[in-house]
Amino acid sequence: MFPSAFWVRAEMNKLNHNAFSGHAYPELVEKSNGKVISEMRATLFRSVFQRSNEQFEESVGQPLHDGINVLLYVKISFSPIYGLSLNILDVDPSYTLGALEREKQATIHKLKEERIFDANKNIQPPILMQRLAVITAEGSKGYSDFKSLLETNLAGYSFYLHVFPAVMQGDASPPSILKQLKLVKKVLSHFDAVVIIRGGGGEVGMTCYNDFNLSREVATFPIPVYSGIGHSTNLTVVEQVSHRHGITPTQTAQYFIDHIENIEQPLIQAFNLIKMEVPNILEESKARIAIAAKEIRSITRMRVSTLVQNQITCRFRLKEVVGDYVAQESRSHQNWANQLLQSSTKLINKQETSLLRASQNLSFISKSVLKDKRRDMEGIESSLRLLDPQNLLKRGYSITSLNGNIVRSSDEVKKGDELTTRIAKGDIQSIVK
Repeated sequence: MFPSAFWVRAEMNKLNHNAFSGHAYPELVEKSNGKVISEMRATLFRSVFQRSNEQFEESVGQPLHDGINVLLYVKISFSPIYGLSLNILDVDPSYTLGALEREKQATIHKLKEERIFDANKNIQPPILMQRLAVITAEGSKGYSDFKSLLETNLAGYSFYLHVFPAVMQGDASPPSILKQLKLVKKVLSHFDAVVIIRGGGGEVGMTCYNDFNLSREVATFPIPVYSGIGHSTNLTVVEQVSHRHGITPTQTAQYFIDHIENIEQPLIQAFNLIKMEVPNILEESKARIAIAAKEIRSITRMRVSTLVQNQITCRFRLKEVVGDYVAQESRSHQNWANQLLQSSTKLINKQETSLLRASQNLSFISKSVLKDKRRDMEGIESSLRLLDPQNLLKRGYSITSLNGNIVRSSDEVKKGDELTTRIAKGDIQSIVK
């Protein structure tokens, strides 16, 4: 046994913990470029193992396990049977914590280099998220709390949950969750979002959520990923790249309830506003329609009255024009007769012999022409008499009016209206029954 103790750095390739004795026999290695360049067996007695393991869990968040880098306080021992080995006296968790933090920061750096760190955050989530693919340890308390809150929410919202079971802590967690994420991708159209839930276990086993491959898959997942892995401080990379993270599964469940409620409340308010305002709008519309109808009736009456007046004016104007035409024609005929007489006289004077021969014919022709013209004038006068409104009334026609307006249709009167009927001689007053 060498008297002095030393601090050494090594990778714990295998812990080799004996559950029966409580001792552990780690295989310590040193690597260069991924290759083992030295190897040594070590002994970690039960008392030291228990103390170191507790400190490790408290500081690092996980127990001693295979494949971690550690800083060990050791003594060199030699046995004729087992040869040279290291007796571990203490384990410094701060060294391992620093190494894990460096791995975490390296993961973050790679994701940001690839410009995918905020990719999932930038996805526009569906308006309603009710179909959830839940990656969790089936039967865990965290999932039970998550499911219970969604199923018993006071608003009565419905959610469809499908569990994709996975290992949620330790070294086996990243490949297990990755496998389930790939399964979700195959049925992506059935879900609105993915939820990764880890319930219980405190801070132990959280370093698996700094795994680069797992973090990259979450960051680039095509639908929103929500994490609720029961972690409140020093967020893991998976939590940081998720669309949204919750401290607990129940907080994550409450987010989905609140999300739908935030959409529903404005709709309820809008519905109530519409319900309250529609009667007022209808009343205003009815009032405007009534005013418009009244204006239309008034304009129509004025238009009809104008048309009637124009018709009467045209009638009287036509009578005047026809009278002037008849008078003009009469004067024209008279002038023609006078001219004919003068021409006849001159012709008689010039041609007495011819006049004597033609006198009889001329007298007959003159009388015939005058008779025809007289008949034409009588026909025109008869037509004018027929066009006279008074003659129309004498023939049995009448004009009925309501309040001074001529009535053309029975739809224009109603029961109780007083009508005035004009006939050839006098007016008749009547009441509609």
